[in-house]
Amino acid sequence: MIWLDKKDFPEIPTREDMISPHGDATLVRTVADQLLKVSIAQDKKNNPDIIGTGPDAMWKAIPGFLGLPIEMEDERKNGLGWLTWSLAVIMFFVHYFFSSSDSNFIKDWALIPSDFFRYGGVTTISWGFIHADWPHLLSNLYFFGVFADDVEIYYGKTKFLLLILSCLIISAFCTFVMDLKSNIPHVGISGVICAIMVNYGLIYRKSKIAFFLPYMYSMSNGSYGRLFGWFRISAIWVMLGYFLKDLSLFFFFELSKQSNVSYSGHLIGSILGFIFWMINGCPNWYYDSVDHHEGSLQERLLLPYK
Repeated sequence: MIWLDKKDFPEIPTREDMISPHGDATLVRTVADQLLKVSIAQDKKNNPDIIGTGPDAMWKAIPGFLGLPIEMEDERKNGLGWLTWSLAVIMFFVHYFFSSSDSNFIKDWALIPSDFFRYGGVTTISWGFIHADWPHLLSNLYFFGVFADDVEIYYGKTKFLLLILSCLIISAFCTFVMDLKSNIPHVGISGVICAIMVNYGLIYRKSKIAFFLPYMYSMSNGSYGRLFGWFRISAIWVMLGYFLKDLSLFFFFELSKQSNVSYSGHLIGSILGFIFWMINGCPNWYYDSVDHHEGSLQERLLLPYK
């Protein structure tokens, strides 16, 4: 025997309620609401507030203190990009055994627009694996290691390798066309890294990138305090920021011949990366992973019961 108040009985779901979209389905919607709250809480955990604690791995804080971007942990992403790390090892040993000990090696295998077709055009690829000095190499390896492995995991090794090779060759051709008579050697994989970063920002747009910066915060008495902390920003805004930085440096430094850095190469790489992303269907990993096209989260939770 169960005592029911006047309003209790209508709220008890019947079998028809559980299987019919026209029923009350009170219990089903209650469960859906609870699951929705859990999902929101999980999303909050994976995408925390803009200011908060640093990365879980302590070693990641070291490059963060130097002003480098830190990829925040995300349990929804996993895997190891073997091709990424293999290419990184190749670049390291090429510099260690050849570039750092023989300056002629850089001149021979760098991209030189006025001698574009030497060695049968091999330099249109080899120039990406050569670096001017250790700071140049290490900075490129850091950005390559942070962003390239996730792009490789998403696209697969074949498409990822196609992205790198096509970017190297097309960037080399654009450099050749812009200054046919230049004898300046061009080296480094930074243009390819820009293409990879654009794809990372567009595919993993909700992933968080952290920077260690000072910030101001309001105190209860109306004054402001100053602290150092970790700023978490969505990846897509970080990539847009780097693109705008390269664009401004191109106008202020490269056009005026005040820098040896090829910011135009960075911009070309970013544009090629954007085109590659479009050709591959403009993927968005976050929405793909939750099957966004099926409707809202609550509708997808109720779908099995209808």
